[in-house]
Formats: sequence, structure tokens, C-alpha cells
Amino acid sequence: MAAGAARLLGLDMQQAAHAIALAGVGCLSLAVVQAEPVSQWKGLSSGETGMRALHNALLARAGITGPLGVFEGPLGLSDLVHRKPGIP
Repeated sequence: MAAGAARLLGLDMQQAAHAIALAGVGCLSLAVVQAEPVSQWKGLSSGETGMRALHNALLARAGITGPLGVFEGPLGLSDLVHRKPGIP
């Protein structure tokens, strides 16, 4: 969602990278949201993610930087799950 918001806002590559990084550290959604017992948050989580992605893109456009190693950097998501993300 952050990548889409960055594109719609016309962010350059560096700004888009920071928007995605900000979203990556601020909006990690766990599968427990979808698990039983079902909470009211289940119906709100996707909207919250979209709202925060747009907010992060606006922050990046304003010059706020994010941790660009959020996925593959030291202590990033790849280290946490012991896997490298793949792009299909």
C-alpha cells in the first residue's frame, strides 16, 4: 500500500523507499488478527494499514527517512524470520 501511495503522490525512488521502510516498521500485521476468536479489529486492520501507508508516504514526501534495511538489513525482518523475502 505504501508503494501505491508513493506512486500516486509522485514520490521519487528515494522517497518511495523511505515510505515503504516507514510502513514496514510501523505496520507489521500479524496473522493473529485473522485467528479465532475473531476480534472487531479484523474488520478494521486493512483500513488502518492503508491509512498509515498514506501517512507514511506523506511523511517521506516531507523528507522523513525510514530504516531502509527493514527487510534485509541487520536485525531486519529477514533475520527475524530466518528467510529472505522473494518476489514472485
